[in-house]
Amino acid sequence: MPKSKATIISHSLLVVTSLIVVYYIFETQQLNEKLKKINEKVRILEDTNTFRQSLALEAIDSLLLAGGYTEAIKAYQKHADQSDDPHFLRALRLRIDLAHQLMDKHKAQVETKDTASTAIITVTMQDVTSEEIKQFDSLNFALDKAHMQIKYLESQLKENTSGAYLTFSTSKGKQAHYVGQVKNKMAQGHGVALLNTGSRYEGEWKSNLRDGQGTFYWPDGEYYEGQYKDDRRHGLGTYHWTNGQKFTGYWENDQRNGEGTFYGEEGEVVAKGIWKDDELVKMDKQ
Repeated sequence: MPKSKATIISHSLLVVTSLIVVYYIFETQQLNEKLKKINEKVRILEDTNTFRQSLALEAIDSLLLAGGYTEAIKAYQKHADQSDDPHFLRALRLRIDLAHQLMDKHKAQVETKDTASTAIITVTMQDVTSEEIKQFDSLNFALDKAHMQIKYLESQLKENTSGAYLTFSTSKGKQAHYVGQVKNKMAQGHGVALLNTGSRYEGEWKSNLRDGQGTFYWPDGEYYEGQYKDDRRHGLGTYHWTNGQKFTGYWENDQRNGEGTFYGEEGEVVAKGIWKDDELVKMDKQ
């Protein structure tokens, strides 16, 4: 029995509609794939910038710990003059404040010492001037190189109001130079500490102990960002190695404990599962 004209038209419309739906589904999938690739590129770029930013600050922080207060202040100020990032500027102001505090303390110590003869003073001043010039030249080279690598320095510091200065010994016996929020003459709230080992910590404090969210940087370039409790890594956090490898998962007593994933240099999953005392005890099936 021949089909009516209305039936043919209905079937034609159904076919056209189906084709349109299939087309839009295909286009949506393509857009989602492009979006995933873009997000992945952004993630990789952010990770790379974070590592480079850490290296840039380490050069200046190391100079500050070595006693190059004036040069460190100039270096921090140079970055501040070239940036409009509010987070970056807050972090730099904390460091500039700390540098001034350390410099004032050093001057006070020098003024209390007995002076020697004029000849000895002259030679000493010549040596200091020569050394300062050498340090300043090295710093300028490092800063120029760092400036080419990064555009902004993103700090994890939150709003910090007081900028008070303290020195104290950590729970592991290291001397800390701290600037940030203080309560009852102890680090309490948010602040930055530079250790005599060359390491530094930026984040939350409680009674001179790292407690809450923070980031710890080692002199060799490795760093941990995540949660702390009683001055130890505790809770969710990520440890970054200089070769690009990283571990993201749960920590307890400074060791990997609980669920966690170890990533390779290219971001691929190397091991995933349950960890206990820094050892993988149960691997998830891939």
